[in-house]
Amino acid sequence: MADIEGMFSQVLVPREDRDLLRLLWWQDGDVTKPLTDYRMKVHVFGAVSSPSCANYALKRTADDQAKTFGKEVAQVIQRNFYVDDCLCSTPTVPEAVKMVEDLTESCKRGGFHLTKWVSNERKVLENIPEDERAKGV
Repeated sequence: MADIEGMFSQVLVPREDRDLLRLLWWQDGDVTKPLTDYRMKVHVFGAVSSPSCANYALKRTADDQAKTFGKEVAQVIQRNFYVDDCLCSTPTVPEAVKMVEDLTESCKRGGFHLTKWVSNERKVLENIPEDERAKGV
């Protein structure tokens, strides 16, 4: 299992659509100060559109990286993610180690950082940097 770190904020909003994610801000919460108008450049948690936009970007990453990392890795990205959480299994430890490496690199090339890795096999975890493993499992 793994998690995409800050998934929504990894997906850019096209410049022509940024007015749709506009927010108004008063410095220090003081409504007597001048109002500042901001537009988000990335998708935000809580916006109705963010999950589908991020999911599209992730699936596009699978398509874009399929030639480099193979059909199996692309299928895991296509079918084994629920929003930002990945859950997949392999028949052997060496296959799991390879899958972790390939998923990590494939997602990285699409701008997604896989982290919080968990496995029921210690040998798989030993091949994952400690700072990329889930804490307190």
